[in-house]
Amino acid sequence: MLAGGIWCVYDAPGYCPYYSAIWTSVSYLVNSLIGTIAGKRATINFFVAYLVLSLVCMMMCTVSAAISARNWQLTGTYQHPKIDRNQAFCVIGEHDIPRLRYIFTQVNRYDFKQCLFQLKIGIAINTLQFIVAIIQAMLCFVSSIMCCKRICTKCFGAQL
Repeated sequence: MLAGGIWCVYDAPGYCPYYSAIWTSVSYLVNSLIGTIAGKRATINFFVAYLVLSLVCMMMCTVSAAISARNWQLTGTYQHPKIDRNQAFCVIGEHDIPRLRYIFTQVNRYDFKQCLFQLKIGIAINTLQFIVAIIQAMLCFVSSIMCCKRICTKCFGAQL
């Protein structure tokens, strides 16, 4: 997802307005590194750090899913936060006679293939980000439960 986010920022920045595919990917990587260290070292400090990062990552997944769902929903409409109506030349969100007339009169000024390519990248990255954010949130929830169990076992000697 990190590579897709970087690709989207460079080739279709209007469809990835908040760079959410990049910062959520970085949080996933940091969380997985701390989790790996916690699993190898098996100290209480790393388990607590991993538990906190898992909960933060779960919240970031929720934000990421909301942003990507909103981007996906606004693609092709005139309410998109970063794409001007005349800039998205290949997108017609609804039947609009003045818009069609404008497109046909200005058809030589714009690169239709590039616009369509950006639209495809934007839809693909936002869809992928939404799916990965949901899966990652579920995994963070499960890992935080398992980490909490490990912390309780290590600190209190209690078996849950």
